[in-house]
Amino acid sequence: MPFLASIGMLAVVLNHSDTEGFAVTCKRFFAVAVVVAVLVALGTVVASAAPLKEQGLTALIAAGFDEGEITAKVEKDGIAFEVSDELIQRLKQAGASDALLEVVKSAKQAGAVDSAPPLIAFDAIVGLLENGVDSDMIIARLQKSAATYTLSPAQEKQLRDAGATDALIAAMKAGAKETTTP
Repeated sequence: MPFLASIGMLAVVLNHSDTEGFAVTCKRFFAVAVVVAVLVALGTVVASAAPLKEQGLTALIAAGFDEGEITAKVEKDGIAFEVSDELIQRLKQAGASDALLEVVKSAKQAGAVDSAPPLIAFDAIVGLLENGVDSDMIIARLQKSAATYTLSPAQEKQLRDAGATDALIAAMKAGAKETTTP
């Protein structure tokens, strides 16, 4: 049905003769198209039976999906990631409410957890270095991660000031060296 409405709107757009009216009609058409796309996407997300991955949850929050729909998805299908304090902080930064965070904390972990270790944020690496964690230990963890960092000169300086070795900076730029198989 939305497809037919879109065709009807397109027909109206094509038959417009005045430029100002045409522009208004175009804006309405695109607004309707966006709403239809969001509704289809929401229906797909809610209808899906797969457990929600961390990236999917973050994307739903960032895209402004209704918290009730996200909560229903998490409660119905579970999650495919481990809940940690670092994860909760990332979700808060993405805009998750305290209520949604509680739902995530109590959600069932469906099936196997993602095989790749979670990525380590740049700020977390700086924090580890500032708290005395050895560069070699961080390198070992980075080699199991899918992360590759593009570092600005200011970020490299920040890492060096925190105690990073040349080997750590090179490992961050090089990305994963080991592969994990599920």
